[in-house]
Amino acid sequence: VGKMCFGVRLGCISSPDQTIKTETMQHVETFLDCFGNQFYIMPWYKLFKTPFYRKYANSANYLKRQTEKYITEHKERIQSENREEIDPSLLGDLLPDPNMTTEDITKTLMDVFVGGIDSTAANMTTLLYNLANNPEKQDKLFEELETHVSKAGPIDETVLCQLNYLKACLKESFRLVFPVPVGTARNLDKDITIKGFRIPAFTNIVFCSGITCQDRQYFDKPEAFIPERWLRNSDGYSPTHSFAHIPFGYGPRKCIGQTFAETEIHICTAKLLRNFRLILPKECSKIIYKDKTFRTPVTPVSFIVENR
Repeated sequence: VGKMCFGVRLGCISSPDQTIKTETMQHVETFLDCFGNQFYIMPWYKLFKTPFYRKYANSANYLKRQTEKYITEHKERIQSENREEIDPSLLGDLLPDPNMTTEDITKTLMDVFVGGIDSTAANMTTLLYNLANNPEKQDKLFEELETHVSKAGPIDETVLCQLNYLKACLKESFRLVFPVPVGTARNLDKDITIKGFRIPAFTNIVFCSGITCQDRQYFDKPEAFIPERWLRNSDGYSPTHSFAHIPFGYGPRKCIGQTFAETEIHICTAKLLRNFRLILPKECSKIIYKDKTFRTPVTPVSFIVENR
């Protein structure tokens, strides 16, 4: 995420045996915890600076300072180095845009950076668990990976375009455990009427995608992990409503990091399962999640890893 946003590594995995969270990692976790918990507590922080608010503001300010530091360092590298030698990044793409102020760039990078860490890790954990818990699906995925992915070397766009079963596995994993606690929320800017119900302007509307994803009206055997339901050329394909499953939202306000998150999970999963088989330990029967900004496992998830 650091390389994509800022063009530099942040030192979070600087050594093979690193187990201590860096300061940045700690503040990202605190920021997301507080941001998610605001929906479940009394909003006293709107009246005065509660301990909860100060904790949240402290982490937000730290992440803002870090983002501003990386922007400044990037500008300095542009002045002192050959532009062609600077790694490409979202920051490098945004800076030349005359319509983007430094404040706009800072906010955009913070959104992508913070949102791209915890969410991606949690969803990749869920995907790996579903594949380990359904070995026949994992073996079918391996057949696809063995055909298109080499054991070593990069995975480029051409390869990713051929991994249809992997994409279906991720989509099905999103359906089983929806990435966010509720779904897409919008605040109405005018009065509307939906199926005879008049809803006034400024009402908050929440589309509970996590519920529709488990509704038998839209999905046959909703409790089962069936990637084939998303593949048109598969016997298990079952067309469904386009809005029954929208893990990244919809329209101009959908998740800004969708492409990056999906690509990261696709590449990591392909690399891992091309070389190894994942098996669930007997004591690991089910993942327990907590709802904060994203749906996140409460405890670490363990796998037995075997060479292919």
